[in-house]
This record gives sequence, structure tokens and C-alpha cells, in this order.
Amino acid sequence: MNFVGPFALTGELLPLLQASAPARCVNVVSAGFKMWKTDPFQDLQSTQRYVSGDVYGHTKLLNLLASLALAGRLPAEQVAVNLIHPGMAWTSMTQSMTSETMPAFRLVWPLLRLVQRRGSPEKAGQHVAEVASAPELTGHTGQYFEAKPTPKRLSARELDPELQERAWQLAAELVAGAPTSRPSGQRPGHINAL
Repeated sequence: MNFVGPFALTGELLPLLQASAPARCVNVVSAGFKMWKTDPFQDLQSTQRYVSGDVYGHTKLLNLLASLALAGRLPAEQVAVNLIHPGMAWTSMTQSMTSETMPAFRLVWPLLRLVQRRGSPEKAGQHVAEVASAPELTGHTGQYFEAKPTPKRLSARELDPELQERAWQLAAELVAGAPTSRPSGQRPGHINAL
């Protein structure tokens, strides 16, 4: 759901964005995508191993790849598609984390909790709003930001067009096969056609 939900929502909103050109689509991801080191298309349902922090990083990597595929499909002057990790925010989700759900951080867990507790949801929201509205980002697309409206460099893996396309196709298949899916002729977003 963490992967398919944003893709489906973007597909439903895409006609509105295109009609409002020039428009911006800002997908919120997490720097947690960097924690997923193996094949992004391996064990998609986490049947071999389930650790919530790992699954979160996995879904955020797939979000990033599919969003970059969308950026490549749309002219930047029509709909610019960018991604942001807005920073830590002390929310109910963050509060529910434990060292068991985030084993990669077990050794620095007390320090991580201190940083998390200081994270402001309001400030994180402001970071997203900045990327959505900053005049200096007009025409920029396919960029990844971490809290500030200055693009961060992505690795060769994230920039791989083949992986981006595979993530796009996976999301499109999962949305089309969902029990609540409408027939493609009734789907206003037509994201599969892009």
C-alpha cells in the first residue's frame, strides 16, 4: 500500500495537474530508500523476511523509481515531478518505531530517538510546500530533495531508466489488479497509458 497508494493517487490527479499546467507534483519519499540494498523487485510481499523498517525502505525506493519514471514521461513545462524527504517528524508512526523494527539503527538507537523527538511535523510540511512552490524550481523535474530546495545527487541505481520503468510497470499492474480498480476506460487518470 505504501508503494501503490501514491501511484494510484497521482494517476487520479494527473488530468487535473495537466489541465492546470504548468503544475507540480511533489511525491514525499524518505531517505530510508537508501537502506534497501538488494534488488528492488525481490520479495515484494515480504514473505521471505519481514522487518518493518526494511519494508518501509523498500517501498520508498519503489516510490522513488516510479516517480522518476513519471518525471520522464511528462514535459517539465507541463507537470514537473519531484521528490522530497522532508526530514524527521515526531509523529505517531515515528513514535511506534523500535530498535527491533529498525535493526540497522540498533547501535545508535538512543541517539536516533533523540533526533526523532526533535523533528517537527510542521517543519517537514513546510519543506514539502517549498519544493511545491519555490519559484527557483520552475521547470525542474526528476529531482530529489532532502528538506531544502537544493537537489541531492541520486545513485546510479536510482537513476537507472530500466529500474524506473520496471517500478512503473509493477505499480501499474498492481493498481490494475486491485479489487477496487475500475476498468481502464473509467479511470480518469489513465496513468497506465503514459
